[in-house]
Amino acid sequence: MKTRLIKLWNNLRSSYWFVPGLLALCAAILSIGMIYIDFGISPDFLVSIDLFQPSSARMVLSTIAAAAITVASVIFSITIVVLNIASNQFGPRLLRNFMQHGGTQLVLGFFIATFIYCLIAITAIRDERTPQFSVLIGIVLGIIAFFQLIYFINHVIKFIQVPKILDDVYDKLVNSIRNNFPENDADEERETPAVEIDHIESMLVKTGIPILSSQSGYLQMIDREGLISVAVKQNLVIKLLCRPGHFITAGAPVALIKSPEEVDEKTEKRICNSLLVGSERIIA
Repeated sequence: MKTRLIKLWNNLRSSYWFVPGLLALCAAILSIGMIYIDFGISPDFLVSIDLFQPSSARMVLSTIAAAAITVASVIFSITIVVLNIASNQFGPRLLRNFMQHGGTQLVLGFFIATFIYCLIAITAIRDERTPQFSVLIGIVLGIIAFFQLIYFINHVIKFIQVPKILDDVYDKLVNSIRNNFPENDADEERETPAVEIDHIESMLVKTGIPILSSQSGYLQMIDREGLISVAVKQNLVIKLLCRPGHFITAGAPVALIKSPEEVDEKTEKRICNSLLVGSERIIA
């Protein structure tokens, strides 16, 4: 389960809809909440802080909304250009690393969120009453968006510099090594002797039952906990025939197992489900 959650999180991080969509949802909730707060306040109190007239409030929010969606489209266009340059110059395998950078997603999402907030807030403006705090929050979001634009320009400048790319690849490589080969002195004392491992492997090659893959794609991650659980419960010895990064096809053998009893279809399915397959290679 933990491995599947990690894979899901990696997929969400490398998508350009999750963060903007989440910020847009938060902006809609914030706008509706501010409208309820404005209309729940006493009209006499609002009159005492009469900052915006209905016409000026509409003009301010519509200006911020138009500017936000325009800049968002420019940011999206620039991002596509940067990704295209990265793919052509540094290879398509690094494209996922660029897409997982949260800075661009955050800026794009914030401008979309500002647009949605102002769009909803405009609908609450009445000639006889103006939601003062809703308009004020819209102005604050517009000011923050301006600084977000400055951050985005600086972020793009550093985005495709070779030292930054090498540093990012190095960090991912180190993290991958630590995740796949954790240091545990206590476990080293209980390691199986090499001679016994060789005997088990030769036995599996000669008499092992092949497990066939149920789908095609790149092997992205291996659910070790799930495989160990199946092996312990069913008294199995399992030898994997592929590693993360390998491309496997449906119907190809992905593992060999040895069992004192006949292996049912449910067990084979659980073993296949422990091998998480996707359409692209990732750094596990």
